[in-house]
Amino acid sequence: RNEDQVRITNYEPAAGNAGADITVACKSSVFLDALLETGNGLWSFVSVSGDAPVPTIVSPILPNTEINGLGSQSSGDPAVYQFQYTISNGPDCDTIRDVVAVTVYEAPTEAFAGNDAALCSQSIYTLDATPTTVGSGKWIKVNGPNIPVIVDSSAYNSPVSGLIAGTYVFYWETTTE
Repeated sequence: RNEDQVRITNYEPAAGNAGADITVACKSSVFLDALLETGNGLWSFVSVSGDAPVPTIVSPILPNTEINGLGSQSSGDPAVYQFQYTISNGPDCDTIRDVVAVTVYEAPTEAFAGNDAALCSQSIYTLDATPTTVGSGKWIKVNGPNIPVIVDSSAYNSPVSGLIAGTYVFYWETTTE
């Protein structure tokens, strides 16, 4: 008598994705957030724009691995990194490849709204923040006795009209996103 056996392994198809794109300012590391439902995943570096630094994938087999060595381009322009998450499960199942983009902006110009001012019966005043050299700025009225008009909320030196007696607070915010 002669016997033999056969083993049949029926794999589920690979399932998952690389997660949502990420945008950061002035950070040199991020955590990727892939979804791995079925199979084995592996991160790989695909590309970076311009002359931005080449990153390091800390642990390519972890769905939520850390990426180090990120930065903007030497010109100050944002860098766009692409990382691919490859998911496989079994020799005959299709492989899934999904790409996530990580955009890294340079830190914006430090916000300085200007010096406090004391006026006497003025209805208009020109705000005087530090001009932005990296990114953009925006004026926001925080509080005051009425709602004045900020003529150009994105101009560092925007006039504000419609002032009445009382104390106003304006906020100058800079951002690169």
